[in-house]
Amino acid sequence: MANLVTTHQADSPIKPYQDSARNNSHWQVGSLFLALFMFAQFFSLTRNFFIYSYGAEVRGLATIASFGSIVLLPIILFCYHTVSVEGAKKSTLKDSAQLWLMILFISVVVLTAYGFFQGYAVSDILADTSVYLIFIAFVILGSIHKLWQSIFTILLVITVMGFVVNLLGLQNINLLLENNTSDRIARDLLAYKSRAAIDIWPILLLTIYIWKSRGVAMLIFTMAFFALILQILFQKRLPVAEVIAFYFIFFLSISRNRKQQITSSQGKMGKGLKLNLVLILIPLGIITILFLGPSFEGQLTGLVNRYSIGDESRIGEAVAMVTSLQDWEVLTGRGMGGYFEYTDKSGYVWGSYIDNAKVIGKTTLHVGILMPMLKGGVYLMIVFYAGFILVFQKLSLYTFDYFSFAAIAYVTVKLFVFLQGGFLIMASVFDVILVGLCLGHLLAENTVKLQNIIKGTTK
Repeated sequence: MANLVTTHQADSPIKPYQDSARNNSHWQVGSLFLALFMFAQFFSLTRNFFIYSYGAEVRGLATIASFGSIVLLPIILFCYHTVSVEGAKKSTLKDSAQLWLMILFISVVVLTAYGFFQGYAVSDILADTSVYLIFIAFVILGSIHKLWQSIFTILLVITVMGFVVNLLGLQNINLLLENNTSDRIARDLLAYKSRAAIDIWPILLLTIYIWKSRGVAMLIFTMAFFALILQILFQKRLPVAEVIAFYFIFFLSISRNRKQQITSSQGKMGKGLKLNLVLILIPLGIITILFLGPSFEGQLTGLVNRYSIGDESRIGEAVAMVTSLQDWEVLTGRGMGGYFEYTDKSGYVWGSYIDNAKVIGKTTLHVGILMPMLKGGVYLMIVFYAGFILVFQKLSLYTFDYFSFAAIAYVTVKLFVFLQGGFLIMASVFDVILVGLCLGHLLAENTVKLQNIIKGTTK
């Protein structure tokens, strides 16, 4: 690992190796379309910001970008698959993982057809089907080692753009500054509606050693701190706990990496990583306190109060979904585009108007881990999470390699988050992508260490 940080150009952790002109051409095309797909999803997640800035016409463009970019996935898969099979050693999924994805894909196709048969809204069917197709595609891509040479720079750029949008979305923060209250008034900020655009930062933090630049490390630290501040302002209980969990895993990885000699005195990261973190967090904390003052304290108090009262509505929503399934629906679900009706204890009816049924219903769940049950019943729950079981049954194999440790840690934390947070919805598409990528790496036939991935070898 010592020469990991000395063999790459500029601040990027990636440098494609040259197998052949055709190989490199496919790698470049795949990288281009991968970037286009990711930026299209970013545009969709930040649509409210652009609608505010440029008008309602943006809404239609964002929808087209979100769903239209799905057609790029076969091209991306073809390009990276071609590169993988032309390399020194083929990188692909294990046989058991391939069987899992094949069954999952067939199940999604059947449930999509069933959704059309039921007469659900086409937009709802496309939203449900698309997110599963994205997941399947990125599990495959995550198993291809050369994909990781492209994705890190794309992820960093998109994350920076997401934080810029969220910073600009705080333009009405005077709502907070003028009201020293614990009420959740920060939800009225434009940034609240674009917060999903910054969901990528945890994987950047956990894999920070791939960057040789202290400047990039400081940037990632800053974004991680900003993520925590935003979630506190929004009084998001689970996301705050998620940020703290990733901080804990990050500090744990520092000690692990030091023991495994992951860092190098020749690199700019090296042994001063903790000191660098302190040097950036202290001034950021001081600036936050000085700028937000009592307003931040009020929101923090409101957050603590929300922890104490719990959230029965999400549990009630999940119970309402499960109990609404009738007879065979418990096994097979309601298909892509399926919905359920939910009225909470206060009498509030959750959801939106379902045109074909003339009712108010919900096509998604806050308890994201149960989304497969709504669409495909117990059957889809078993099929979908079978891939996770394939990973966790051999957990010990992934804890000794730095990158695999980061991947398994990311997936584990996210599974806990999905117990109370959204998953398998287009509004959380970056979570779907990153969970898929991490699973793909962990389920690869030839799982290799981080330094070999970055160098472009599979030894």
